[in-house]
Amino acid sequence: MNVKLQGSDESLFNLVESRDGPRDNASPFKRALGENEPFDAGFIGASERDCQAWALEMQARYNFIEQDLIGILDKRSASDETLLIQFYSRAPGVEIADEGIFPKETDKWHDFRINYRDAEALTSSLQFGASDVVYPVYFGRKEELTNERGIFDVSRAENICIGEES
Repeated sequence: MNVKLQGSDESLFNLVESRDGPRDNASPFKRALGENEPFDAGFIGASERDCQAWALEMQARYNFIEQDLIGILDKRSASDETLLIQFYSRAPGVEIADEGIFPKETDKWHDFRINYRDAEALTSSLQFGASDVVYPVYFGRKEELTNERGIFDVSRAENICIGEES
């Protein structure tokens, strides 16, 4: 899977090789693999909880690690081209008039199983989108936007956010 930023050769995610943390400050993580380059990571076979704990610990220690967001490639990813994105809601949710508070639960990882090609749209919306627009859709309508295979429809969520669909 090649998850690159739109219009760039830059990868959206870092490849975490060791549970010990970044290699060094100059080039802390690999951003991509060469063709046929093997990748051996200390996270192969790790649980979601292991990945979450690592992210919370390392983002507190290193300011260049993305805050409250992880992407997990798991066994399923290899067979159906999906990626598990997890977003940590740290602060109390945003209250949206007539709709409620989103996300409802704090100090919790919220997961979105998506097609890997939708990773940039989802992460951009959750991190940089207007929370009063994005959160009611991504958190309030998550069940509606998730198909029978458990895959969240990012394109439809984005269309709802921009008013092209209701």
